[in-house]
Amino acid sequence: MRTTVFSILLFLLSSCVRQPEIIPVSKQSAVEIQKECERIFPRKDWQLFHRIRARLPNGKRETLLGVTQIFTEKQKLNCVLMTIEGLVLFSASFNGTISVQRAVPPFDKKGFAKGMLDDIRLIFFRPDYLRKMAGIKVTREKVCRYELSNGDIEEIILLPDGRGEINLFNRIKQLRRSVVYQAEIDADKLVKRIELKAHGFPGYRLNLMLLTAVPINKEHPCDSS
Repeated sequence: MRTTVFSILLFLLSSCVRQPEIIPVSKQSAVEIQKECERIFPRKDWQLFHRIRARLPNGKRETLLGVTQIFTEKQKLNCVLMTIEGLVLFSASFNGTISVQRAVPPFDKKGFAKGMLDDIRLIFFRPDYLRKMAGIKVTREKVCRYELSNGDIEEIILLPDGRGEINLFNRIKQLRRSVVYQAEIDADKLVKRIELKAHGFPGYRLNLMLLTAVPINKEHPCDSS
């Protein structure tokens, strides 16, 4: 019993990561940093095709394919998760609420749809915030901090090597998600490699490799809604 309690306490302590102190900068500098932070997100509407290498909570590793349609201004999306052979495992959309079209076991588990769509929104959409601030860390990286409507805190850190990083904390300052955007981008300014980690229990890791990207416009009307 003592061992179990100790393990739980150790897990809770390890999940609490101190948010970096933000050193204030001039108003103009803060505006410029905020613009830089938001450049890590796509500006247009896209249909994205990713190879996904997943490390699942049970330690199993899977390689999957994902097709995601993102509509940045409307903050809505459609997504399909497939095997490498093309079998659809999961299909859902978000337009203020979640709608699931297909989910085969184990992707039909309670909470999976919300968790997956929340992860996609974290990766590709600018935060919908109540308050924000920008400045620099003591280690000189530029940082933006957003207070979200649900009490979570989203931080974007711009690393010196050109990468961007997102850390998502819950209201008691536990690190729940971290996303690293690699510096490598394509001609359309889309990041080619992204890593997402889900911290806590159950934890998992996703590595996304961008294979193709098609703009959604009048020539390529992908929105079925």
